[in-house]
Amino acid sequence: MSHQQDPAAIQRERDNAASSRSGITTSPVPAFMQPLDVKTGDHHSTIPILRRLTILGPGLAVGMLFALFVAGSIMPSSIRFVDRIFVFAAIMSGPLIGTAWGIAEFHSAIYLGWLGLVLIPAHPARPCIATACVTVIGLSLWFFAGFLAIMVAAFGA
Repeated sequence: MSHQQDPAAIQRERDNAASSRSGITTSPVPAFMQPLDVKTGDHHSTIPILRRLTILGPGLAVGMLFALFVAGSIMPSSIRFVDRIFVFAAIMSGPLIGTAWGIAEFHSAIYLGWLGLVLIPAHPARPCIATACVTVIGLSLWFFAGFLAIMVAAFGA
């Protein structure tokens, strides 16, 4: 019997060939686990972006206010406005200035600021209370390293 006389025979051959290769055509298990949506059992993240930034946004805002406070009131009144802007930027940059200037070799707490770089993305990656605490600790380490570098540079120690 030829395929021209029985067109359904082509479809039956395809079905038989596909069923015999079921192990080859199935998708592999992903190497990294993705967040599981409890309601639907879906492995794709459905958390809105605003919920992911609920800790990071205010944390950066508090860090900016702290940097403004240090640059405005703690620094000596004799420094220029441009230097105050540099103090603000140095605190916001965390351990970058302290490491670049070599202050971290004498004050190892500045090196802890680099740990903040690893801890800060915890809450945006997987929002929950525990990762919110980890992100706050990371932000604190980051800004403290910048504060310590500026205090050592301005007042010595």
